[in-house]
Amino acid sequence: MTSPASSRSRSLAPREHGAYAQLGVPLAAAYAGGRPGGAALLFGLVAVAGFLAHEPLLITLGLRGSRARAECGQRARRRALLLAVAGVGAAGWGGWLAPAAVPMVGVAALLAVLLVFFVWRRRERTFAGEVAAAAALASAALPVALSAGWQVRAALAAFLGWSAGFAAVTFVVWSIAHKRAPGPVTRAIALLVPALVVAAACLLGRQAAATGAPLILVAAAVTALRPAARSLHPVGWVVAAATVAQAVVVAVINR
Repeated sequence: MTSPASSRSRSLAPREHGAYAQLGVPLAAAYAGGRPGGAALLFGLVAVAGFLAHEPLLITLGLRGSRARAECGQRARRRALLLAVAGVGAAGWGGWLAPAAVPMVGVAALLAVLLVFFVWRRRERTFAGEVAAAAALASAALPVALSAGWQVRAALAAFLGWSAGFAAVTFVVWSIAHKRAPGPVTRAIALLVPALVVAAACLLGRQAAATGAPLILVAAAVTALRPAARSLHPVGWVVAAATVAQAVVVAVINR
C-alpha cells in the first residue's frame, strides 16, 4: 500500500530540462518584441498550462510506469484536469480578445497533437520525437506574437528559425547523450536541412536568421569538436546562452 507521504514526494513538474528553454525563450522573445496585452498573456497561460500538464498526463496514462500511477495517479489526474480547464478557458478568452491569432493557435495545436502521437508510441526520446517536441514548444509563441502586434510573416519567420535551430542542436545533443557517432554525411544533412529552412524562412523576415542561425552555428561547432558524453552539460550551457542571446536579438529586430 502506498503511503500519502510517498505519493506527495514525486514531483509532477516536467522532467525534460531543455524543454523549459524551448518553451520559455521563444515566449519571452514574443513578448519582448511586441506590445503584449491581455490576449498575449492569456495565450502564454495556455502554453504554460499545456507544458505543466505533460507530466501529470503521462502518469495518468501509465506512461511513467505502473508504480508512478499507483503512487500519485489521483493527484496527477486532478492536476491534469485543472490545467486542461485553465488552458481551454484561457484559449477561448484569448481567441475572443484577439481573433486574428486563432489560426496560430490551430498551428500550435496540430504540432501538440503530433507530439502526443510520439509520446503515445513511446517515441518521444527518439531524434524525430525530440524535434517534434521542440517545434511544438516553439509554436506556443505564435499566438502570443500575433496578439502582441507582430506581423504574421515575422511571427512565422521566427517560429521557423526557432524550430530549425532547435532541430540542429537537438541532433548534436542527442548524439552526445546517446553516445552515437553519426557519419559525415549524416552530420552534414543534420546541419544543412535546418540551414536551408532558415534560408527559405528569411523570405518571410529576418527574424528567421536571428533565431535560427546562431543555434545552427553552435551545432556546427559542437559537431566539428565532437566532445565526449561527459561534456554534455557544458554543451547544454552553451546552447542555452546562444538561445537567450538570439532571443534578445530577435526582440530588438522586431521592435
